Amino acid sequence: MAFDFPSSPTLGQVFSSGGISYTWNGQGWVQQGTASPYVAKTGDTMTGALVLPGDPAQALQATTKQYVDNYATPADIAAYSGMQVNGAMDVSQELGSPYSGRNVGTGGPMCDCWGCGCGTIGSTVFMGAVNQGIPGQFNNYLGLQATSVALTVAAATYVVFTQNIEGNRVKRLGFGSATAIPATIGFWTYANIPGTLSVTLRNGPANRSCAMNVSFGGTGWEWKTVTFPPCTDGTWNVDYTVGMTVMFCFAVGTTYQVPSPGVWANGNYIGTAQTTNFFASVNNAVYVGNVQVYPGTAAPPASKSGYLQRPFDQELITCKRYFQKVGFPYVALPQDTNTNAQWNSNFVTTGLLGVTVPLPVELRTNPTVTFYRGGNGTANGLWSYYNGSAWVNSTSTVVNQPGPVWLNAFLGGSFGAGLSYVIEGGAKLDARI
Repeated sequence: MAFDFPSSPTLGQVFSSGGISYTWNGQGWVQQGTASPYVAKTGDTMTGALVLPGDPAQALQATTKQYVDNYATPADIAAYSGMQVNGAMDVSQELGSPYSGRNVGTGGPMCDCWGCGCGTIGSTVFMGAVNQGIPGQFNNYLGLQATSVALTVAAATYVVFTQNIEGNRVKRLGFGSATAIPATIGFWTYANIPGTLSVTLRNGPANRSCAMNVSFGGTGWEWKTVTFPPCTDGTWNVDYTVGMTVMFCFAVGTTYQVPSPGVWANGNYIGTAQTTNFFASVNNAVYVGNVQVYPGTAAPPASKSGYLQRPFDQELITCKRYFQKVGFPYVALPQDTNTNAQWNSNFVTTGLLGVTVPLPVELRTNPTVTFYRGGNGTANGLWSYYNGSAWVNSTSTVVNQPGPVWLNAFLGGSFGAGLSYVIEGGAKLDARI
């Protein structure tokens, strides 16, 4: 039977013949009550996903999901590359980098702003390391290995990588208020066995904690992201003290296991009941690199994770808020005889010689100062001075009126009033949080 359809139909026009109605969809006449193989320009709804042939090449072309994942940067991960400090483990002023084979005992620093924390580990010996990572993804990583005696997990056992983040850096989360927002952590990790680690956030007073489970296969490096719900209560410092602690837990006993993963709890918790004991066998090892802590719910994909770390020079400035060396270049470790830095004295009385050394970055708070002798001195821990004919060890080297923006060093000895002396020595200033 032939149909005499209208010759110039309009979109949505209905034509009926023989008790059957047809609708013009812009491409052809479609019998009502049957599915159309075409989508109308307006007012139509697709019943399945649209697959595009490729990424857009022009401004008004449709965009694929893979294109968005690879090239779009959500606003909440553009906050100057995160709240963490030294997330790429680039900066290591005190210990040098890379290094390996350092016994961290019951805990200690790994590199600037990162440490290893251990509790109730019995006879297990942990060797820490900071090694070079995967070019284009992350520069360095923290490593920890049980080199003698497998770890038996007791109630109070824990093994973690940890960073305390200053309250001034995390106050943008609004934790402790009704308007708090989530926090998201991205990181690379690897262990030589499969299992589940826990990532934990805890407030400064250590009485509000949330731990999340993260599982991986143990066959190679994996990029992981985890989002924490906002914490709307508790005390969250927003000053120069500890605002939030980030922990990566690789073994934990019942004392420090959160009641429920992913839920904020009252108490000092470090991990979850599901956390694997990654050191149940000698020589087992764990690694973490390129840690990023963002406000909000987004983190970059693995392919772009290496793009969002601050440059080394900027990270070094940030790290110097917490730890500085005076008289030592970056590549020189702070220790006796490792410097020939010299200054002119600016205060001289009988028996007292003083010098003020301005600091390049204001410290978080008044530091703990350790002095080291220079290359011309002979007494460890004491600065020396030149008396016009020879270098002389001071009888004492102390801090006077310590401050976050300068180092005032006073030397004891025999000095002529009104004379100027050249002083030599180095120091480390520890204001770590």
